[in-house]
Amino acid sequence: MLTRHSAQPQPEGEVMPTLETRLREDMRNYAVELRQLAYTLPLGVGEHALLELSDRMRTAAEQVIRKGA
Repeated sequence: MLTRHSAQPQPEGEVMPTLETRLREDMRNYAVELRQLAYTLPLGVGEHALLELSDRMRTAAEQVIRKGA
């Protein structure tokens, strides 16, 4: 089976990630990038707020929303 993201066939039995799974992974990756960016700010201005946002993004990416909630 070929995916849109890869020309390589997937091994038998491997499940293609759902859109939600990919979005969660993207959000975790963006949270890491934001944290790295926060550490580069001159004089640390705004660093704390960006680190808090990064933590909230990572936490949100890890939460599982119950169906029908």
